[in-house]
Formats: sequence, C-alpha cells, structure tokens
Amino acid sequence: MTKEQALRLMHAYAEYTSLAHLRGMPARVTEDFSIEKTMRWLGFMQGALWSSERFTLEELKEHSRHAAKSEVGADWELIRL
Repeated sequence: MTKEQALRLMHAYAEYTSLAHLRGMPARVTEDFSIEKTMRWLGFMQGALWSSERFTLEELKEHSRHAAKSEVGADWELIRL
C-alpha cells in the first residue's frame, strides 16, 4: 500500500466515525510523514475502530486489501461490511 492509498483509507474512516480524535487524524498527516509513520497512524485508526466494535478484524483486513488494489472513494460503501 502506498502512502496515498493509506491516507485515502484514513479519510474514509474519518468520514465514517464519530470519534473526534480519529476524525482529525488524516488532516494532521503532512508531506513530511514517512510511509512508515502514515501506516502506524492508519493502524492506530483501525485498532480504535476494532476496539470500539465498528469493524471486525476481517473487515479491516479487507479494507486494507481493497485500498492497496484500488482507489478508496466512490465504492467505499461496497467495502463497509
């Protein structure tokens, strides 16, 4: 997954959740962020969504697979299981 794909997935999660901290995370990612740091932030978001029972682990894995293969955007509804 590229940094851009991870950031698109983060934006999609931010639109889905009502958790204030998660909603603000994508906007705080800067050009200076490495791919590793961006992926850690995505992992944090996914962990928070899992622990709050918004998504199952299998759903989150599928989101990541889908994001790595294509654009997250218009078809986001299709991967929200």
